[in-house]
Amino acid sequence: MVSWELIFRASVFIAEEMGVALRRSAFSPNIRERMDHSCAITDPEGNIVAQAEHIPVHLARSGLA
Repeated sequence: MVSWELIFRASVFIAEEMGVALRRSAFSPNIRERMDHSCAITDPEGNIVAQAEHIPVHLARSGLA
């Protein structure tokens, strides 16, 4: 059971880092200043496996939440 928790936490960390990279590289002030963006990892069917904490409402669906 511990290994699944580690995989899940690592996936959430990756989603958070995706958000950091997106903010740093964005030209849009909506992303850069207002942090109006979403980052998530999905499975092949499109279900959210992990999502960053800075998620706006439009990505509220999650399989593991």
